[in-house]
Amino acid sequence: ELLDRLKARTEKLSAPSASSFFDGMLHRRLAVILLRRCGLGATNALTADDLPGLVSTLKDFTLRVTGTPTAQQAQVMRGGLATEGFDPQTLESLEQPGIHAAGEALAIDAPCGGYNLHWAWASALVAGKAAAGAEGARET
Repeated sequence: ELLDRLKARTEKLSAPSASSFFDGMLHRRLAVILLRRCGLGATNALTADDLPGLVSTLKDFTLRVTGTPTAQQAQVMRGGLATEGFDPQTLESLEQPGIHAAGEALAIDAPCGGYNLHWAWASALVAGKAAAGAEGARET
């Protein structure tokens, strides 16, 4: 199935260079590594004869993890308060009434693409309204 997809891509791109063949499919740095493992240069034009080797390499592709970046380089970090300890309607602490949490203070994460930002804003709105309402209820 993968071989058929790559053949179709080759036909649509009409003699693509190896460096541009995976555009939109793989990150460019990963594509270069893959091509190197297949013995192909990035400027070479891909042929039908190259595709079985690419398929084999793609299906058996492994990387050795040699370390992790620093916290300053992270896009998303895990952590925060357990969500089970908060009312999902108000984000008020079930153990410490009057304390509300929002955004990254809670242990919620999502893929990149605005989900975490949406959660930060939406949860802040919920927690803020609930806290303001609770405070107003205490004053009366």
